[in-house]
Amino acid sequence: MATFGNGVRTIDTTKDGREMALLPPPDVLILARPYIQRLMSRCMSAGAYLCILRCADGSYYVGTTRKSLEERLGEHNAGLHRGYTSSRRPVAMVFAQHFDTITDAVAAERQVKGWSRAKKEAMIEGAWSRLPDLAKRRSPHPKKHAD
Repeated sequence: MATFGNGVRTIDTTKDGREMALLPPPDVLILARPYIQRLMSRCMSAGAYLCILRCADGSYYVGTTRKSLEERLGEHNAGLHRGYTSSRRPVAMVFAQHFDTITDAVAAERQVKGWSRAKKEAMIEGAWSRLPDLAKRRSPHPKKHAD
């Protein structure tokens, strides 16, 4: 736990061991702006996971989390989050990759969400060499071949 000189806590730990920022009173916040910026930067750079869940209907859900993988999987299976997985339970985690920043994890999530099922399955299987072939267009580009 970190504190300001006046004893105000700035970082606390949650039950699962993750750090949580606590904002000090406004007068301390103004005096410590550079420290708060460093603190916020540190919180934003905390790692995150890209994960793929296989749903009961065989479809895939791609998402990110900063929580532990077990906790996040439990939340999906308990139906705590409305959305895609809530009506497709139970779900199983079939892939997870850690990223140093949440920004990188979200960028990877957006990329993978746009992939075909075959390309996602190659990644899940660890068949990285198949990805370039699966990325190639299977049919002619409509604008290049329109007469």
